Amino acid sequence: MKQAGIVRMTVMALCLIGTSTGAHAITWTFTGMGGEGTIGNARTFTAGGITITATAWSYDPRAGFQQARLGLWPTGLGVCSVTERCGNPSHQVDNAGQHEFVLFQFSAPVDPISVRIDPYGTYDRDVSYWTGNISLPSDLLVGETYSSLTGLGFFSRIDNNGTVSSRPRDVPIVSPAVNALLFGARLNGGGDDYFKITSLTGSAASVPEPSILLLISLGLLSGVWFRVRKARLLS
Repeated sequence: MKQAGIVRMTVMALCLIGTSTGAHAITWTFTGMGGEGTIGNARTFTAGGITITATAWSYDPRAGFQQARLGLWPTGLGVCSVTERCGNPSHQVDNAGQHEFVLFQFSAPVDPISVRIDPYGTYDRDVSYWTGNISLPSDLLVGETYSSLTGLGFFSRIDNNGTVSSRPRDVPIVSPAVNALLFGARLNGGGDDYFKITSLTGSAASVPEPSILLLISLGLLSGVWFRVRKARLLS
């Protein structure tokens, strides 16, 4: 009886250890003094042991997605398409002319929670985004269309509307754990949206170490063995 009780307590403790290694929130901050960038450039940001690779994209209805310049400013990431001069406010992510987006690719699966945007002026703050699990080449989107994104591993587009304001806005992201987020100005919106992308917050689920899983398994097997042995002695 004492041995069985000890085993049960050990198993409970090990299970608590295993469940304590759950998801934890991580925030990647995208601010700095990197300037406007060049066509097709990438910027990387690391937090919580996970690296985000960010690239800029614009959309031409005749040619699909095209590589753009990913700028880095004190208020966040901005995009300049190949067809526009990179001045204010055009160096923000916008839908005036070509729609602009930033593709975030994660080095490990992330459950995205929210994206903070800053209009850096009084502008509309509506967004559209896709999440998904995709392969990782930096030129992945070249020539793709909105309708072909699902073939690359993206889920359906989600639109989220804000208000006209000069204040930052935290946009909630609805998604399971993924390795990519394509985030930009609102498609088919009622006005021009301008903003920079200041930060992204998500969670990465930690998996219990193999050694812990092994100990839990051994504890459970020991408990079963003691129960069987006790039943035989009483029969």
